[in-house]
Amino acid sequence: MKFDAVPKEQWSQWEAYVDTVLIPWSALCGSEMPWEMHARLALVRDVMEPLERAFAGRVLTIPAVHYGVGDAGWQEVSTVARMCRVRGVAFVVVAAPHVPTGMCTEAVDLIVCPDGAYIVKEGQWVVWEQPMHPLVALWNTSIV
Repeated sequence: MKFDAVPKEQWSQWEAYVDTVLIPWSALCGSEMPWEMHARLALVRDVMEPLERAFAGRVLTIPAVHYGVGDAGWQEVSTVARMCRVRGVAFVVVAAPHVPTGMCTEAVDLIVCPDGAYIVKEGQWVVWEQPMHPLVALWNTSIV
């Protein structure tokens, strides 16, 4: 469900069910050519759409973080994730064109990329290799 799908007047009815936020992160730097930007956004869209369809009503997609590469970009995503947690969101998922190398944050539970899903384990991103969808596994193993 997209952030603009629920009118203010109906949010109190949905809020109890929406415990997961999906943050799109394009990781653009501004030097890309228009077709490269389009391709990057399409990668992120293609990762997000199956999650949005499969988990509509429980996952809320918020506005994207488009610009920011390396540490600076990931810090911006991490800040947004932490603010979502402060607001009471239980789970934070990032849809990205790639896994941020060497950067990890406890505020993000899962990164979903074109090449797979990654969870935090011992302070590092590790590929999810279980048969169960990683988001379902998070929901099943956490006490909310």
